[in-house]
Amino acid sequence: MLTIGVWAAQVCFVLITACLAFFSFIGPESEVDVRSFIPWDKARHVAAYFSLTMVGLLAFPNLPLVALSGSAFLGSAVIEITQPAVGRTFDFDDLVANGVGIAAVAACVLLSNFRETVRAKRRQL
Repeated sequence: MLTIGVWAAQVCFVLITACLAFFSFIGPESEVDVRSFIPWDKARHVAAYFSLTMVGLLAFPNLPLVALSGSAFLGSAVIEITQPAVGRTFDFDDLVANGVGIAAVAACVLLSNFRETVRAKRRQL
């Protein structure tokens, strides 16, 4: 049985994924403009995939970090590769920025795990 927190995180994960897909495939002439919130395109990519991966950790607590990170990056690659089909362009720098957002979450998790290991060893002394 899912707890309310995990269920809420899964709903957020689906909503973030839907928003990523929407903003990735709308045409450049779209009325929707998110540039005023985060003006630099690559920062938007980092923030979006950082958010997706962080919420994914909460939504799927039993999924290994490597599987979650790999899935998020694979999904971002699929989106980036298929964008030309809707009049957008493939941009390798966008893919790198997506990976930076995903890697930032992985780094936070690994550092947190390392910190807990060090703290546990200090308690043993």
